[in-house]
Amino acid sequence: MNTSRLEQVVFKLLGKLNYYLILRKITDDPVEGRNLFWSSLGWTLFGLGTLLVGGTVLQTYLVKVGLSNIQLGLISFSGGMGFTVGTLLLPGLADRAKKCIRAVALCMLPPIFLPLALIIINLGGPGLIEVAVVFWTLIMLSAFVQFVLAYQNMVSAGMWTLTFGNSTRGKAFGLQGIMVGIASIAMGSLSIKILAEMGYPEGFTLCFVGAIFLYSLSALTIHKLKPLTDITKPYPRSSVSPVKALRKLFSMRKFQILIVPNILRGVTTMGVVIFVMPVAIRRFNLPINYVGYVVISSAASAVFASLLITLFYKEGGAGRGCLLACCLATLGILGMVLSGRPLMFILFNTILMLGVAIEATLIPLGILEIAPKEVANSFFGARLLLTMVTLSFSSVLIGYLLDLFSPLWVFSGIGFLTFINGVLWLFSFPKAKD
Repeated sequence: MNTSRLEQVVFKLLGKLNYYLILRKITDDPVEGRNLFWSSLGWTLFGLGTLLVGGTVLQTYLVKVGLSNIQLGLISFSGGMGFTVGTLLLPGLADRAKKCIRAVALCMLPPIFLPLALIIINLGGPGLIEVAVVFWTLIMLSAFVQFVLAYQNMVSAGMWTLTFGNSTRGKAFGLQGIMVGIASIAMGSLSIKILAEMGYPEGFTLCFVGAIFLYSLSALTIHKLKPLTDITKPYPRSSVSPVKALRKLFSMRKFQILIVPNILRGVTTMGVVIFVMPVAIRRFNLPINYVGYVVISSAASAVFASLLITLFYKEGGAGRGCLLACCLATLGILGMVLSGRPLMFILFNTILMLGVAIEATLIPLGILEIAPKEVANSFFGARLLLTMVTLSFSSVLIGYLLDLFSPLWVFSGIGFLTFINGVLWLFSFPKAKD
């Protein structure tokens, strides 16, 4: 398949970047090279959009609006339930999807409704922003967006299988993570200036406008991916019935050993991240421009994590990598609650996010290595179902506990569970090949 001149030039530049970073090429296949360019660009744009209307930026906005920790937990619960329902109802459809690339691209558009709704709410100025309106808007939209993203997560497994070979996929994951992280550092620097100069709510409104633009571009970009001709042979599809599809999965030994660590992940590395910034704002009385510093430190962690994976990952190495990731996350969690200064908080948050980033990348890589192709999409979605169901309930519980007890005791308990989960990951994935 011929590639355009622009794509060839950009791929050569990416190849040189990769050569100097990891001293080896990612792929010599022209189709994989084309996919590497468009996939890296598309997921970078989508990640930047999510950065501007989610995570630290959204948490800080909600604290400024006046939402409590328990309300933050309920919003997370709503999103988790939306994801849960989507994963329960759609696994069979995901396995039968014939156009995974188009499905992933279309699923990148519904998240636009979230920043659009917040922009409309902000139009009246800070005096007219009602806590109840923001809370219930996010409750409904979080459920809807996560329902859509549940399907996207499942069909993205099929997209990765179609667009990259086994020997290339891990390196492509790593390089894309580097690109997303570097772009996030730049976006974090920009958000510092925007939020410092424009303040609340105008600065957040501009961030939300940027998210809409980036989400739209990401959908157009992902749609440019092409399947590899040598791995597009048909294979048996699972039943469209969600009950039959999930019953088949839960009867597989390969899936059963992943149940407990995926459940614990919803309490540990995913559960704690929701409350890091709200706790820090209330504890240190941080100005809103610190949002940008936390974004930059988190993005730098993601870049370093992706570089490590690109350099050292080999097939079968997910278990040991996840153990290392959970040890780093435990250190970061304990360091944040013991730190007495904002700069030390940012340092340990960086360590936490390094562990989170390594774990988040290695888990899907490990699963793609062990999941049977005929159920790869539903396999991918069902393990997220376990994590998101747990996250939905644990976020409410953690928010409730933080409103009653010191963050020291709550985060220390989460840190202990994080280390235990690292040990479980070690025994859940096959050992690395020599």
